[in-house]
Amino acid sequence: MNRLLIIFLLQLITGGLAFSQGVYFKLFPGYSFSVSREQMPDYLTHWVRVSTGTGFTYRNANLIDPEFSVASGVNLGAAAGYEVNDLLAVELRLSGFANTRKQFEAAGRDLMNGETEWDFRSLSVMPAIVFGKTVNKTSLNIYAFSGIGAADLRVTTITDNDRRRFEFDRAPLFSWGFGLEFCYALSRKLSLFAEAGITSSYYYKPDRAHLVSSTLIPAEDFMTYQKEFVYRDEITNISTDPYGMTDPNSPDTRLRETLRSNSLAAGIGIKITPWK
Repeated sequence: MNRLLIIFLLQLITGGLAFSQGVYFKLFPGYSFSVSREQMPDYLTHWVRVSTGTGFTYRNANLIDPEFSVASGVNLGAAAGYEVNDLLAVELRLSGFANTRKQFEAAGRDLMNGETEWDFRSLSVMPAIVFGKTVNKTSLNIYAFSGIGAADLRVTTITDNDRRRFEFDRAPLFSWGFGLEFCYALSRKLSLFAEAGITSSYYYKPDRAHLVSSTLIPAEDFMTYQKEFVYRDEITNISTDPYGMTDPNSPDTRLRETLRSNSLAAGIGIKITPWK
């Protein structure tokens, strides 16, 4: 019995050592470049008061920029991987993103044009599969991944001197990507690598937004429908006042729109194989 136990423990230790030799870790900062324009979601279009010379009137502000995209920004990624064999590896990636192009100016004719500032940040977990071949100290790999995560969005609308800042509830997102990776081994345990590819296509649908601050009127002085927004796949049973108008004490209900971003990403990093 003791002999069988010793044999089992030796096999377990040997297997563990063999497995650990294939484990590696990566750290890689990078940058994403937008490769397509996206339709700006009409999340926050609202009426603003403007002077007419003889008084005031309300007009619908145009906030739509045809050059809109939140895909350009900085990435910071980390990964833990395992080399299954000489041609195949699997990874679990953790990626954080923050957009750097934030300001968008609306364009249109005979409209009250405004501006928006978008602050989009996300954190995703992405399983990946890597195919490649190593020759001497260099390797060329092809990778593909998909994953889920969560995103935060803040948008500021600007019309004349009226600045309103809105925050959206954290919402899930889906991402996928693929690309090429070139790796050079400095030693048995340390390598440098560079990668590039279509590595981020996000599908983000917020559920709610609310007004945080306003320059002309304090946020707490707005009616509920002016400072709270709810997004639904289908609009039914909207609350109305006795005159058939939208109830000012209920949130502004709008159709849900998807925020997409497609980008070409590039980055450099280090790969550590501590038990090789």
